[in-house]
Parts: sequence; C-alpha cells; structure tokens
Amino acid sequence: RDAIVVFADLIKVELGKNEQRSKFLVDAVKQMRQGNDVFSKTLQDKLEVMNKSPQKKVVTHRFEPTSKNVLLFIGGLVLSLVISIWGNLTQWRDYQDWEEADLKYRALKMVLSTDDPNIHYIEKYFSICRDENVINNVRNRVAAYEDSVRHHYKMIEMATYKDSLTNCKLLEIEGKNMP
Repeated sequence: RDAIVVFADLIKVELGKNEQRSKFLVDAVKQMRQGNDVFSKTLQDKLEVMNKSPQKKVVTHRFEPTSKNVLLFIGGLVLSLVISIWGNLTQWRDYQDWEEADLKYRALKMVLSTDDPNIHYIEKYFSICRDENVINNVRNRVAAYEDSVRHHYKMIEMATYKDSLTNCKLLEIEGKNMP
C-alpha cells in the first residue's frame, strides 16, 4: 500500500510534465489501488476469522518429582503401606494368641480335671515363664492324644458297622430258615 501511495505521489509530480501520459498512468494506478484495497480487505477478513477460530494447542505433560501432586501421591502410598503393615502385624499377633489359647484349651481337655497340677504347669510355661520347648512338647502331646482319640473313635465306628452287617446277615439267615 505504501509503495502505491508513493508511486501515486510520483505520478502526480509527473502529471505536470506530461498530462496525457500522466492521466493514463493515474487511471492505471487508481485501478490498481482499488484492486489492492479489495484484496487487502478480503485478506484482513480472513485474518480476523483465523484469529477468532480456536487454535489447536499441543499439550505436553512432564513428570516433576517435586510437584505437589506427585509428593501427595507418594505420601499417600507410604501411608497406606505403613497402615497395611501395622494391620497385618496386629492380625498376626491376634492369630498367634488365638492359636495358643486353642492349644491351652485342647491340653486342658486332655487333662480334664480342674485341680490337676498340669493346669498350673501349662499356665506357667505359656504365660508367666514362657518356654518354647515346653510349648512344642505340649503341642506334640496334645496332637498325639487327639490322634489316639480319633483312632479310637474310628475303631468304634468300624466295630459298629461290622456288628450291623453281622446282624443283617443273621436276619437274612433266620428269614430263610423260617417256613
């Protein structure tokens, strides 16, 4: 545009020198100016539309170990880990206590009498003066006692079954001998 304006000014100066030639040039310049104005107007309109339309932005994410969110996430993980370990240890201790209480109950069931000196023996070595060797010995004795009770019960079941079979066969034989 500026070049056309300068060119038009130069032509005006030349007008005075040669009017015929100048008139022809002035008309040509006016046509060029009008065409340039139309072109520049459409160009400006396109630029305005482009500025108003939303532009696509490229978003990149970076991992920064010092950011607030990362530190909060790591802190949460550590806290959940500590709570989980504490809960598991507490459950394990409770389970051990229940296991010992079960063993005491089974040992007392084996002894049966409440004034037996073995009851004091069990309390002494389980609670007061804890001794793992004595506890393992009691555990083995209780297991052997329970196995013998189980074996005795199976033998009684087997004898009962054999008696019932014998009785059935005797009834069959008696049923055949009857006229």
